[in-house]
Amino acid sequence: MKLKEFIEIVKLSKESGDLGIDNILYGKNLEKYKDILLNTDEFKECDSLEILEYPIVKSKNGEALTVPTTKLSDVMKFKGKCYLLTLDLTPEMYDPNQLHKPVKNGAAISPVMYDPVTFEPKKHIVLSWSPEMAQDMSGTNNEETLRNDIHKLLDEVLDNPDEYRIKGFRGVFVRGLFEVIERGDVTEVKEYDIDLKN
Repeated sequence: MKLKEFIEIVKLSKESGDLGIDNILYGKNLEKYKDILLNTDEFKECDSLEILEYPIVKSKNGEALTVPTTKLSDVMKFKGKCYLLTLDLTPEMYDPNQLHKPVKNGAAISPVMYDPVTFEPKKHIVLSWSPEMAQDMSGTNNEETLRNDIHKLLDEVLDNPDEYRIKGFRGVFVRGLFEVIERGDVTEVKEYDIDLKN
């Protein structure tokens, strides 16, 4: 199982008590999922997984360490000793090249976008048709038929907005300290000697 799938399942479950501030899997709430986490593709090669309670931890030599946040990539894996604080999904993001492409029947509804001057939220409806459609139609009033077809499409989009919504994608944020982070052919190694008792 991928870590993203696990987070989505927990966030959709009715056990909202597992989610901390801002709907994030945080600290001790992760403890009961430790075995599942160790079976995810990203954590299955960890020697040990410790759950942290606070964003600042103390090393055994007394040094304070701030727990950083990492955006998970498709090829990232954690190894060695792992100290995990939080798991969360990124906000929904959109490919700018897909924002004006039709989703269904030549139409689409954009996500909310903000006017850069007034910060007013707006959505856009994209309707696509060929200007040559009118001449290809048989009948007496081709222009009126084309207008009616476009109106029907607009009504369909407004009646079923979820079917025409441009879909975004979400990444994963992982906050923790990891001895080994493998990113494909690049490996980052750090040594942590954390005092979990204090």
